[in-house]
Amino acid sequence: EMSNDVEIVKGYIEKTLPKLLRDNKALSFSLAYCDTDLYGPTKVILDEVHPRLMKGGLFVFDEWNQDDLPGEGVAVREFLKRHGNEYESESVRFTRKPSLILKKIK
Repeated sequence: EMSNDVEIVKGYIEKTLPKLLRDNKALSFSLAYCDTDLYGPTKVILDEVHPRLMKGGLFVFDEWNQDDLPGEGVAVREFLKRHGNEYESESVRFTRKPSLILKKIK
């Protein structure tokens, strides 16, 4: 059953996301828009959401490969070394943001 409920969880992603997922075992995702800029939160999002991202689901990143904010890109490249065969990637051209889309294919 689809729900239109929205829940805002305040706090640091490194703490709130793992707890949210532990408390909601059935929660799955079709879209994860990552606007964290930093390595730590991006890594947690990728590691925690990946197992629950549905086939065809998307990770979208807005600071991919930006020199002044390298953390997001570093986390994504590390993730793709482990899971790259499970995703198709697309750079978004001629726009400032988002800058990378990963589509889960397996």
